[in-house]
Amino acid sequence: MIQLNERVAEETGIHIGDGSMSIYNGIPCYTVACNANKEREYVEKYIAPLIKEVYGIKPKLRMWSEGAYGFRIVSREVIEFKNKELGLPLGPKKEIEIPFKIIKNMNLAKKCIRGLFDTDGCVYIEEKKTGPYPRIELHLSSKKVVKQVSEILKDLGLTCSIWEHKYPNKKNWSNTYTVCTRGTKNLNIWMKQIGFKNPKNIKKVLAFTGRILYAERSLAK
Repeated sequence: MIQLNERVAEETGIHIGDGSMSIYNGIPCYTVACNANKEREYVEKYIAPLIKEVYGIKPKLRMWSEGAYGFRIVSREVIEFKNKELGLPLGPKKEIEIPFKIIKNMNLAKKCIRGLFDTDGCVYIEEKKTGPYPRIELHLSSKKVVKQVSEILKDLGLTCSIWEHKYPNKKNWSNTYTVCTRGTKNLNIWMKQIGFKNPKNIKKVLAFTGRILYAERSLAK
Protein backbone atom coordinates (compact mmCIF):
# COMPACT_ATOMS: atom_id res chain seq x y z
CA MET A 1 0.00 0.00 0.00
CA ILE A 2 1.39 3.39 -1.01
CA GLN A 3 1.85 5.84 1.87
CA LEU A 4 2.18 9.60 1.48
CA ASN A 5 5.60 10.77 2.68
CA GLU A 6 8.26 13.29 1.63
CA ARG A 7 9.54 11.11 -1.20
CA VAL A 8 6.05 10.61 -2.61
CA ALA A 9 5.43 14.35 -2.24
CA GLU A 10 8.53 15.09 -4.33
CA GLU A 11 7.42 12.58 -6.96
CA THR A 12 4.03 14.30 -6.99
CA GLY A 13 5.79 17.56 -7.86
CA ILE A 14 7.51 15.77 -10.75
CA HIS A 15 4.10 14.51 -11.86
CA ILE A 16 2.60 18.01 -11.83
CA GLY A 17 5.59 19.28 -13.79
CA ASP A 18 6.38 16.68 -16.45
CA GLY A 19 3.94 13.86 -15.79
CA SER A 20 0.59 12.81 -17.20
CA MET A 21 -1.94 10.20 -16.23
CA SER A 22 -4.65 8.58 -18.32
CA ILE A 23 -6.53 5.37 -18.97
CA TYR A 24 -5.94 4.07 -22.52
CA ASN A 25 -8.42 1.39 -23.62
CA GLY A 26 -8.97 0.44 -20.00
CA ILE A 27 -5.23 0.38 -19.23
CA PRO A 28 -4.11 2.81 -16.46
CA CYS A 29 -0.89 4.60 -17.46
CA TYR A 30 1.37 7.11 -15.79
CA THR A 31 3.94 8.85 -18.00
CA VAL A 32 6.86 11.14 -17.25
CA ALA A 33 8.54 12.87 -20.20
CA CYS A 34 11.43 15.29 -19.64
CA ASN A 35 13.77 17.18 -21.95
CA ALA A 36 16.13 14.60 -23.44
CA ASN A 37 19.03 17.03 -23.89
CA LYS A 38 18.91 18.85 -20.55
CA GLU A 39 17.39 16.34 -18.16
CA ARG A 40 18.55 12.86 -19.16
CA GLU A 41 20.91 12.61 -16.18
CA TYR A 42 18.15 13.74 -13.81
CA VAL A 43 15.75 11.12 -15.19
CA GLU A 44 18.27 8.27 -15.05
CA LYS A 45 19.97 9.02 -11.74
CA TYR A 46 17.15 10.54 -9.72
CA ILE A 47 13.62 10.12 -11.08
CA ALA A 48 13.92 6.45 -12.07
CA PRO A 49 15.35 5.37 -8.69
CA LEU A 50 12.71 7.50 -6.94
CA ILE A 51 9.91 5.71 -8.82
CA LYS A 52 11.42 2.35 -7.86
CA GLU A 53 11.66 3.44 -4.22
CA VAL A 54 8.16 4.85 -3.75
CA TYR A 55 6.10 2.59 -6.04
CA GLY A 56 8.22 -0.56 -6.27
CA ILE A 57 8.33 -0.36 -10.07
CA LYS A 58 11.52 -0.10 -12.11
CA PRO A 59 10.64 2.15 -15.06
CA LYS A 60 11.85 1.27 -18.53
CA LEU A 61 13.41 4.45 -19.89
CA ARG A 62 12.85 5.47 -23.49
CA MET A 63 12.94 8.33 -25.94
CA TRP A 64 9.64 10.00 -26.80
CA SER A 65 8.72 12.20 -29.72
CA GLU A 66 9.98 15.78 -29.97
CA GLY A 67 13.09 15.18 -27.88
CA ALA A 68 11.43 13.92 -24.70
CA TYR A 69 12.97 11.24 -22.49
CA GLY A 70 11.26 9.30 -19.74
CA PHE A 71 9.00 6.33 -19.13
CA ARG A 72 5.47 4.99 -18.92
CA ILE A 73 4.37 2.64 -16.19
CA VAL A 74 1.16 0.62 -16.11
CA SER A 75 -0.18 0.25 -12.58
CA ARG A 76 -3.75 0.46 -11.35
CA GLU A 77 -2.50 0.84 -7.78
CA VAL A 78 -0.35 3.88 -8.64
CA ILE A 79 -3.05 5.55 -10.75
CA GLU A 80 -5.76 4.98 -8.13
CA PHE A 81 -3.51 6.35 -5.39
CA LYS A 82 -2.69 9.45 -7.40
CA ASN A 83 -6.26 10.00 -8.57
CA LYS A 84 -8.38 8.93 -5.60
CA GLU A 85 -6.06 9.61 -2.64
CA LEU A 86 -4.28 12.73 -3.92
CA GLY A 87 -6.92 14.05 -6.32
CA LEU A 88 -4.62 14.37 -9.33
CA PRO A 89 -6.65 14.40 -12.55
CA LEU A 90 -6.77 11.92 -15.38
CA GLY A 91 -6.15 13.55 -18.74
CA PRO A 92 -5.41 17.30 -19.19
CA LYS A 93 -3.61 19.08 -16.35
CA LYS A 94 -4.94 22.60 -16.88
CA GLU A 95 -6.97 22.45 -13.65
CA ILE A 96 -4.41 20.45 -11.68
CA GLU A 97 -3.40 21.64 -8.23
CA ILE A 98 -1.04 20.57 -5.48
CA PRO A 99 -3.00 18.07 -3.36
CA PHE A 100 -4.43 19.39 -0.09
CA LYS A 101 -2.84 16.49 1.80
CA ILE A 102 0.53 17.88 0.71
CA ILE A 103 -0.24 21.59 1.01
CA LYS A 104 -1.30 21.28 4.66
CA ASN A 105 2.10 19.86 5.65
CA MET A 106 5.02 22.25 5.03
CA ASN A 107 7.65 19.48 4.89
CA LEU A 108 5.65 17.68 2.22
CA ALA A 109 4.93 20.96 0.39
CA LYS A 110 8.64 21.85 0.18
CA LYS A 111 9.50 18.48 -1.34
CA CYS A 112 6.64 18.75 -3.81
CA ILE A 113 7.83 22.19 -4.90
CA ARG A 114 11.34 20.86 -5.39
CA GLY A 115 10.08 18.14 -7.74
CA LEU A 116 7.92 20.66 -9.57
CA PHE A 117 10.70 23.18 -10.12
CA ASP A 118 13.24 20.50 -11.03
CA THR A 119 10.99 19.47 -13.92
CA ASP A 120 9.08 22.57 -15.04
CA GLY A 121 11.06 25.36 -13.39
CA CYS A 122 14.38 26.97 -14.20
CA VAL A 123 17.27 28.88 -12.69
CA TYR A 124 18.25 31.92 -14.72
CA ILE A 125 21.28 34.11 -14.05
CA GLU A 126 20.59 37.59 -15.35
CA GLU A 127 23.57 39.79 -16.15
CA LYS A 128 23.16 43.25 -14.64
CA LYS A 129 25.50 46.21 -14.28
CA THR A 130 25.86 45.36 -10.60
CA GLY A 131 26.75 41.76 -11.43
CA PRO A 132 24.98 38.41 -11.88
CA TYR A 133 21.43 38.31 -10.53
CA PRO A 134 19.67 34.96 -9.91
CA ARG A 135 16.05 34.21 -10.78
CA ILE A 136 14.09 31.05 -10.05
CA GLU A 137 10.99 30.76 -12.25
CA LEU A 138 8.13 28.38 -12.90
CA HIS A 139 5.85 28.59 -15.95
CA LEU A 140 2.56 26.63 -15.93
CA SER A 141 -0.88 26.60 -17.48
CA SER A 142 -2.38 25.96 -14.04
CA LYS A 143 -3.13 29.25 -12.28
CA LYS A 144 -4.04 27.28 -9.15
CA VAL A 145 -0.60 25.70 -8.82
CA VAL A 146 1.19 29.00 -9.40
CA LYS A 147 -0.86 30.64 -6.63
CA GLN A 148 -0.24 27.70 -4.29
CA VAL A 149 3.50 27.85 -4.92
CA SER A 150 3.55 31.60 -4.32
CA GLU A 151 1.80 31.20 -0.96
CA ILE A 152 4.17 28.46 0.18
CA LEU A 153 7.26 30.46 -0.83
CA LYS A 154 5.96 33.50 1.07
CA ASP A 155 5.38 31.34 4.15
CA LEU A 156 9.04 30.27 3.89
CA GLY A 157 10.18 33.90 3.84
CA LEU A 158 10.80 34.34 0.12
CA THR A 159 9.49 37.27 -1.88
CA CYS A 160 7.96 36.39 -5.23
CA SER A 161 5.78 37.75 -7.98
CA ILE A 162 3.18 36.28 -10.35
CA TRP A 163 2.21 37.32 -13.84
CA GLU A 164 0.03 36.05 -16.65
CA HIS A 165 0.97 35.47 -20.28
CA LYS A 166 -1.73 35.97 -22.90
CA TYR A 167 -1.49 34.89 -26.52
CA PRO A 168 -4.14 36.87 -28.45
CA ASN A 169 -2.54 36.07 -31.80
CA LYS A 170 -2.25 32.34 -31.14
CA LYS A 171 -5.43 30.44 -31.84
CA ASN A 172 -6.28 27.77 -29.26
CA TRP A 173 -3.37 28.76 -27.03
CA SER A 174 -4.24 28.85 -23.33
CA ASN A 175 -2.93 31.55 -21.01
CA THR A 176 0.08 30.58 -18.91
CA TYR A 177 1.28 31.82 -15.54
CA THR A 178 4.68 32.48 -14.02
CA VAL A 179 5.83 32.63 -10.42
CA CYS A 180 9.31 34.07 -9.90
CA THR A 181 11.61 34.72 -6.95
CA ARG A 182 14.69 36.87 -7.48
CA GLY A 183 17.95 37.84 -5.83
CA THR A 184 20.69 36.26 -3.75
CA LYS A 185 18.75 36.43 -0.46
CA ASN A 186 15.84 34.48 -1.90
CA LEU A 187 18.21 31.99 -3.55
CA ASN A 188 19.90 31.35 -0.21
CA ILE A 189 16.56 30.74 1.49
CA TRP A 190 15.54 28.46 -1.37
CA MET A 191 18.68 26.33 -1.11
CA LYS A 192 18.29 25.99 2.67
CA GLN A 193 14.57 25.24 2.63
CA ILE A 194 13.93 23.50 -0.70
CA GLY A 195 17.04 22.91 -2.81
CA PHE A 196 17.39 21.19 -6.17
CA LYS A 197 18.10 17.64 -7.35
CA ASN A 198 18.18 18.27 -11.10
CA PRO A 199 21.84 18.65 -12.20
CA LYS A 200 20.96 21.42 -14.67
CA ASN A 201 19.69 23.59 -11.80
CA ILE A 202 22.46 22.62 -9.41
CA LYS A 203 25.14 23.53 -11.95
CA LYS A 204 23.65 26.99 -12.47
CA VAL A 205 23.50 27.65 -8.74
CA LEU A 206 27.07 26.46 -8.25
CA ALA A 207 28.27 28.59 -11.16
CA PHE A 208 26.54 31.63 -9.68
CA THR A 209 27.81 31.11 -6.12
CA GLY A 210 31.30 30.45 -7.48
CA ARG A 211 31.28 33.77 -9.32
CA ILE A 212 30.09 35.59 -6.21
CA LEU A 213 32.80 34.04 -4.05
CA TYR A 214 35.45 34.90 -6.67
CA ALA A 215 34.25 38.51 -6.76
CA GLU A 216 34.25 38.78 -2.98
CA ARG A 217 37.78 37.38 -2.73
CA SER A 218 38.98 39.70 -5.46
CA LEU A 219 37.58 42.72 -3.60
CA ALA A 220 39.20 41.55 -0.38
CA LYS A 221 42.68 41.43 -1.89
